[in-house]
Amino acid sequence: MGKEFNWRDEVPEGWVPLIEADEWLRESFDEFSNEYEPVPAFLIQDLRGGNMERLRPICALYGEPGLQLLAGLQEIDKASLDTSQIETPSGTAYAGYFFAAYQGDTPESQQAAATAAYAYIKQVNRIYRQEFNEPEPLDEDARIEISTGAAGRALAEEMHQAWVHNLDIPEVEIGYSLREWFAELPLLPECNDLSCFLDEALYHINNDYLLSYYFQWPLTGRSDDNPFLPHFLLWKMGLEIHFPARNRVVVTI
Repeated sequence: MGKEFNWRDEVPEGWVPLIEADEWLRESFDEFSNEYEPVPAFLIQDLRGGNMERLRPICALYGEPGLQLLAGLQEIDKASLDTSQIETPSGTAYAGYFFAAYQGDTPESQQAAATAAYAYIKQVNRIYRQEFNEPEPLDEDARIEISTGAAGRALAEEMHQAWVHNLDIPEVEIGYSLREWFAELPLLPECNDLSCFLDEALYHINNDYLLSYYFQWPLTGRSDDNPFLPHFLLWKMGLEIHFPARNRVVVTI
């Protein structure tokens, strides 16, 4: 018989006494860890509602980068507080993933969305130009549409199908390229464990790689601006961005 799985043998040694000292964390690891994911995949969800602070001792092991990651988690928890649960006739229903509610169409919200979209375009082009040494995939003056009705839902589904069928459009090419780029970025050596062991839990926040990269950016130790910040800002507005063509960008709910 193989050795019985015990998360204490799998996580970084320094984590063990910190988890043991927090009854809630210990029970979560005891119940939800497994041989494939020694850190519970939905750990972050279970900490929503003001409980991210429980991760401070672990994050503090990694200095300021770890604490910056924690600050990002606390920010996303606050942004999605109103959507974390609803009351139904049969009781309280809890959201499986983090999401922010769209606050409605106002001149201010549309301007904020457009500003974040333009910042997104600039960051994507900068990465292609400076990191890939490749031509910029988007026009700096691309037409930005903010579509929050049926047309927006149709466009989002069209982009989903583009992913399914791996179509040759900026939506798919940019998404794959950003994911591959971050996956190959060197992290601060002292932060490798934090990224490795929290990676799946960060992805499960919203099944969104780019959102998880926003949180992990401090672990790279780079001094340039977080390129995933515009993605995060749009997420906080309850919005998504799509790239159907190099001269057309669409923001949807």
